[in-house]
Parts: sequence; structure tokens; C-alpha cells
Amino acid sequence: MIVPLQFEHILQLDEAFQKQGWPSRKEILTNYLREQEKGERIVLVAEETGVCKGYITLIKQVKEGQFYQSGIPEIADFNVFEDFQNQGIGWQL
Repeated sequence: MIVPLQFEHILQLDEAFQKQGWPSRKEILTNYLREQEKGERIVLVAEETGVCKGYITLIKQVKEGQFYQSGIPEIADFNVFEDFQNQGIGWQL
């Protein structure tokens, strides 16, 4: 199921990153949630039976770069955790 990011997802997503050897992303994910609440970013989470398998973020109006003047939203962060790759989750997101 693809759902909007909720506060409850942040800890689980952060733990999944750390399981893969990444540093904590709790602060980044919390900022994503704030930006989503302000309508600046869309964050979609792939989850199944309460397990977060990945997520994607889309910036609605970028402030610089290739898509700035075109008005095209930009995919800014896209992750499917290693245990769930090659199962079509990225495609669903």
C-alpha cells in the first residue's frame, strides 16, 4: 500500500536506514514531514502489514536547478530498502 508519510513512519524508516549501515536520517525525515504538512513536498511510503519498505519524495515547486522555471515537480529522494528491492516497490512508488 502506498500512503502519505506519517509521524509514525519516521522511526521505522530511520531504523531501516541504520540496518543498511547508513547514518540516522530521523532529522531529514522529520523535515520532510514538516514540508509535507506545509504543502511543499509530497512524501509517499510503501508499506505492507505495518512494515515500511521504501519511500519517495516529490518537491512541488523547486527553488533552483533544471526544473526551476519549467514548473515541473522534482523527485528529490527515492529509496527502497535492500530487503525489498526487485519486488516492484520502486515502480509502485
